[in-house]
Amino acid sequence: RLCVVAPLFDEVLYVLARTDSKIQTIRDLNGQLVAVGPKGSGSQATANLVLESLDLQDSVDQLSIEWRQISDAPEKQAVQTDASMVCIGSGSEIVNELFHSRNWRIVSIFEGVQIRRRHPTLKVMTIEPWEFPEGSRPDRGIPTVGTTAFLAAKKNAPSSLVRAALDALYADPPLLESLIPKAGAAEWQDLGFRDEARRYFTEYVRAQSAESH
Repeated sequence: RLCVVAPLFDEVLYVLARTDSKIQTIRDLNGQLVAVGPKGSGSQATANLVLESLDLQDSVDQLSIEWRQISDAPEKQAVQTDASMVCIGSGSEIVNELFHSRNWRIVSIFEGVQIRRRHPTLKVMTIEPWEFPEGSRPDRGIPTVGTTAFLAAKKNAPSSLVRAALDALYADPPLLESLIPKAGAAEWQDLGFRDEARRYFTEYVRAQSAESH
């Protein structure tokens, strides 16, 4: 019932283990209780793909949970999971809170190529040092995987609404620093774009081509 209006920004998968746990690699999630985000969320979907790629889907105890219930740790109402898998945009408030709590540490995913081979919608990515709090920044980035967030609409959404959404999305100044620019979004021609969205990006590409000549 949905179709793509525009690709928005990259989302990074953060695999976090409690500092007092023995989890050192993503394969150490075997047999552990892992928070994967709210039911039906992008985090849950990404976690499922990653665990399936590594044949861990049946051995990891996945817990669908609101992130606030773990970001308040170590308060009594927090759920004490062994690890968490959060797929979200870089620099998010949720991840910042977990980083600053000092109760969590990042687990590297070195199997990015293997995961992407099984699920091409995921891509190899890096958690950059600037995302960590001062005093705990690694010398280099942490390998992980991620995906792209999309703006979607119902297939029967009015064309005028789709066009208005795109005009607002790419107006100056940009809504988000991490927003994929219009030129980059126009390259995603293999997506199941809404007709009006495809027309919008086609018009943009033609206009750019005309200007260059």
